[in-house]
Amino acid sequence: MRSISLVSGGLLAVLVLFPQTGFSQAPATISENPLEGAIDFHVHSGPDSFTRSVTDFEIAKIAKANGMRALVFKNHFTMTADRAYLAERATGMPCFGGIVLNRAVGGLNAAAIEHMLTFTGNRGKVVWLPTFDAENHVQRFKEDRPFVSVVKNGQPVEELKPIFALIAKHDLVMETGHSSAEECLILIRAAKKAGVKNILVTHAMADPIRMTIDQLKEAARLGAKLECVWLSNLQGPQSHLPSQRH
Repeated sequence: MRSISLVSGGLLAVLVLFPQTGFSQAPATISENPLEGAIDFHVHSGPDSFTRSVTDFEIAKIAKANGMRALVFKNHFTMTADRAYLAERATGMPCFGGIVLNRAVGGLNAAAIEHMLTFTGNRGKVVWLPTFDAENHVQRFKEDRPFVSVVKNGQPVEELKPIFALIAKHDLVMETGHSSAEECLILIRAAKKAGVKNILVTHAMADPIRMTIDQLKEAARLGAKLECVWLSNLQGPQSHLPSQRH
C-alpha cells in the first residue's frame, strides 16, 4: 500500500491506492495534460437523486480519453460497486466504488458492506462513514431530521466494531464521511486499533469537517491520509450549483 498525491476531477488529494490494481507507482514524469495518470477518488456522477453534470459512463469515457488511471464512484444513498463494474465493462476505464453508510442503506449496517463484497467484479473498495446523515452534518446545517451517530461520550458507537472488522479483513479503505474533526480523530484511533490500514479523512478542511492545522497534523501522525477538495472553493452563495448555495 502506497500513497500518491492526485490532482483530478476538481480534487487535490493525498490518498490510498489499491496494490492489487497495479496503480501503486506514481508516474515518473509530469504530462502536459494534468489528468494523465491521475486517479479521481471522489466522483459524484449520475444517475443520482439530484443534478449531476455527467453520468457514470460519460465520465469514464472522458477519463479514459485523458489517460487517467482510475475513478472511484461515490453516491450518498446507494452502493456504487455495481455501477463501477458496468462502467468499466462498457468503457474499458478502471473504475471502483463503495458504500456510504447513510440511512438509505441502514446506517451503520455491516450487512450492507458484506453484500457489497459479494457483487460481481469485486469493485467495492471504499466504506464511507455517514455523510449527509451524519450527526455532525445534520447539526452543523441545523436540519430537523434523524441522523446517524458515530461517536457517543467520546467513544465510537458499538455498531462500528463489526464494520471496522470487515474493513480490516478485506483491506478496504475507510473514509470518515462528514464526521466532525474531533470525531475523525477518535475514529482514526479506533479504526487503527481494530486493524484498519487504509484511512482517508473525507475533505478534511471543508464544511462540515473543518479540521484545523493541528488536527490535520494529528490525523496524519496517526496514519490517516487527508483529502483536500477544490469543491470547497465553489460552495457558498456564489456557486453555479444550486445544491451548493449555502
